[in-house]
Amino acid sequence: MPDAAPPDAEKRAMALPEAPALVLAPGRAVWLDVTGEIEEIPLAEAAKRLAVGPPPFVCHARTMARSLGINAFHAYDLLELYAFVRPASFCLPTAMGLADALELERPGDHGGEALLLLDATAKLLRLLANEDDDTTLRIARVLEKAGWIWGEAVLHA
Repeated sequence: MPDAAPPDAEKRAMALPEAPALVLAPGRAVWLDVTGEIEEIPLAEAAKRLAVGPPPFVCHARTMARSLGINAFHAYDLLELYAFVRPASFCLPTAMGLADALELERPGDHGGEALLLLDATAKLLRLLANEDDDTTLRIARVLEKAGWIWGEAVLHA
């Protein structure tokens, strides 16, 4: 059965956090800003933006921090959201792994991977909007109160 959400739930789920997206590529990074502009930037510039800018959508923040040689940073990590929405379901910890796990089209380049992070977020929030589980809602409230970055988006899905 398709993952069809009622129109009002889909609209709520599409209210994604306004944030850039960041993907690492060999020797460079790809930054998708909130206006939709895609830039290839040096890794040092990516690290700088993470230090001073808004939290971006990423896949596997811990590995990204290690690759950039920086401390942990605040981010909308898609792997966290995936684990919340689909607990105990396998997903390779990459953008391509998310595409496969969510049955989304695999992107052909790193700019497409950045866009995929937004598509994956929207799909995960739609899946959550279709759930009718009080336990999930209670857990989300506790996590949101504890400062989980995804808390607000999850509660509004």
